[in-house]
Amino acid sequence: MIIDCSGLGLARAMSPRLCVTNKDNVRWGEDSSFDQVISVGIVAYYHSVGAARAGRAGKRPLIIRARGVTGPGPWYPVVAPGDLARMKQVDRAWDALKRCQVAFIQ
Repeated sequence: MIIDCSGLGLARAMSPRLCVTNKDNVRWGEDSSFDQVISVGIVAYYHSVGAARAGRAGKRPLIIRARGVTGPGPWYPVVAPGDLARMKQVDRAWDALKRCQVAFIQ
């Protein structure tokens, strides 16, 4: 999965999450192994969709455009509720969140 935050001023975070426009927060990575989180991180940060496809996200990822960023710093992408529903559907099929196959475009 790719969350495209280009042009929104997203900064990197140690424990990233998604925020939904209705104010719900979505976290993941808690079920991932410690070694996996340390070696690859919960998300990967890229500067282009092409780089994310060549890296962690794969050739045909779900791409979501963030609506903004929020948090104590500009760390958390904000997505629409409908986009979150699409992400959950993909996650049920591929277990992408647990496997930390999420990329943020800065």
